[in-house]
Amino acid sequence: MKLILVLMVCFLGLLPGQLRADPVIQANDRLAFCGDGMTADLGYTVYVEDYLLACAQVPNLTTAEFGWSTQLEADLAPFKPTAATILYANGDPKTRADDESKLIEALKKMGVRAIVLGSPPCDFDPDATKAAAGSQGLAALAQIDKDVAAKEGVVYADVFGATSAAMAKARATIGADFAPDQLDQGYMIAYAFLKAMKLDPNMGSVTVNFTPDFHIDKVEGSPGQTVTQTGDQTLGGVGTRYTFFYPACPNGKALPEPIEACVPFDDDLNRFTLKVTNLPSTRAKVYWNDTWHDYSKEELESGVNLSTSIPRMFGTVQNVDGAVRDQMQSERIAGTARMQGKTDAQQEAIDAAAIPLARSRMVPEKYTIRIQPLAAPETQPPGPVNVTFDTDMDGDFDDAVACTLLNDFMCQGECNIIACNVNTHDAGKSSGAVVKAINTYYHHPDIPIGASYDPAEPVVGSAYTKPVHDKFDPDFPFDDKLPNGADVYRKALAAAPDHSVVMCSVGWMGNITALLKSAPDAISPLAGPDLVKQKVRKLVIMANTNPNDVYVIKNWPTPILWSTDIGNYIYPGKSVASTADGNPLKFIFQVLKVDSRQGWDPTAVWLSVRGESDGVYEVATGGYWRVNVPPDQYGTWINGPVTNHGMATVKMPSDKVLDLFNAELARPPK
Repeated sequence: MKLILVLMVCFLGLLPGQLRADPVIQANDRLAFCGDGMTADLGYTVYVEDYLLACAQVPNLTTAEFGWSTQLEADLAPFKPTAATILYANGDPKTRADDESKLIEALKKMGVRAIVLGSPPCDFDPDATKAAAGSQGLAALAQIDKDVAAKEGVVYADVFGATSAAMAKARATIGADFAPDQLDQGYMIAYAFLKAMKLDPNMGSVTVNFTPDFHIDKVEGSPGQTVTQTGDQTLGGVGTRYTFFYPACPNGKALPEPIEACVPFDDDLNRFTLKVTNLPSTRAKVYWNDTWHDYSKEELESGVNLSTSIPRMFGTVQNVDGAVRDQMQSERIAGTARMQGKTDAQQEAIDAAAIPLARSRMVPEKYTIRIQPLAAPETQPPGPVNVTFDTDMDGDFDDAVACTLLNDFMCQGECNIIACNVNTHDAGKSSGAVVKAINTYYHHPDIPIGASYDPAEPVVGSAYTKPVHDKFDPDFPFDDKLPNGADVYRKALAAAPDHSVVMCSVGWMGNITALLKSAPDAISPLAGPDLVKQKVRKLVIMANTNPNDVYVIKNWPTPILWSTDIGNYIYPGKSVASTADGNPLKFIFQVLKVDSRQGWDPTAVWLSVRGESDGVYEVATGGYWRVNVPPDQYGTWINGPVTNHGMATVKMPSDKVLDLFNAELARPPK
């Protein structure tokens, strides 16, 4: 029974220097997997073949599995092996050494050049006491195997040691109570054999150099990696040598727990190294396709193994793995028929047809890498944050989610809302009434509310603002009767301690523009820019900018943090259904017949109060926000020299972020 995996050297571009000088498995080898019936059942041979084919890319390799054989030596001879692995998971310690020595001598007489003798794996019983007892006998067998390997001059694979270490890590990771199917024994065993084979673990490397103005200057890939710059901080690559990932993981995302923590596969066998020189920041977020990890400047200069830190989304190994599994199954059926003297021509044809399928799935792998320089984390000042909230509370309703979240933070003592302004021409003139209803529900009815109400602005329709106004506070003034927003801001800022205020804007910037253009008055002897500079720590903007906002961006005197697209990845609000009927946000959801909304505006509120203190978000540096001219909407982050602008970026997985947002929205007011 055999699997022929022919890899053309000219197709792969494999250079001799890519392999170590003394790999156990070499080009043109005919590799036989030998052992008892457990050899096939443990499944390690699939992973070994996957790796040798897709990762090590040993040219012209032929493999065959003989773990099922009852007449091992007789079946091996026709295969004419040049390399072999041996794994006996069980056996009589009295005869084990003699049996293995005889097999090794027989293999040598067949012309086998390289032999890897593996010890049995440890006992995988979830019960630690039972596993320890069972492993005692297996440890004795492992010592016999080690002695035989030394005596016969063959390579020893410490399967027992590798699996024992993995089990210890598993118990430390998930505790003593876990199901056996949470651990893939074959994956652990394959690691031990592949490590013993001394194949080059370096799948590839990419070196990137940055300029002082936060642009990539030069990229270079190792042999087998074709890399080109595709953007200021982005590169695209095509690799003919692939990183390995556990083929059974769904969509290539993450290994089933706790495999990744148990087996140091990536550290020892699966290195894809990124080196970054002259990074113009102290740390960076590195995206490998759609996943990411943060590294320090020092780590990147030394070189980081992306395989260790970032779950891969590559599909090549998974595709090859499927073909290998199908091939092994067809070979077992055909091999069983041969052993019984009943060769099945149809099954032999199926077996032969699977070979080109596995070979055809070896296609160059495309990937992208983006290196996003990060600002040094801001230290959150002690005590509650003084916050202002500027909202276009009208057609969209993520503003209502944001206002609810901000009031929740105030209830928890994390912030003081010192002013709220509406900045839209709502058809029902009830934007301010929604803000008042939410504030009142959270026992904050006295927060001043103003408006930038310009009848010349386009009218925005809303399905919920007028119903909220009518239900919760019908006597509250319509928007055109609210105090001037700039005056509300001036009063709030003048009364606040210096450099204590974070202003949050999630809509049009009419109020903020008017504040900047305001002159000294009875409220404060300072003109708008000076008042802002003295009182405001930073401005957080949800980046739906328009050309009218250019004035604010050009003239704002303190740092600006943009919350760009980070709200795209979460839909907070489902937890609101469990809150009291008097909750205005719950009423809005009922009116609109929805249960959540994309989290654009709430993320700006989160950043305004918590900043980077809770590890949910962090800030990219080296650039500025450019307001686009219609028909392009919103704006664009432009990479360049350091300015007073920062761009928020995600740090925590989106599902965990969503849980945090929903927990806050479900919290009752106090």
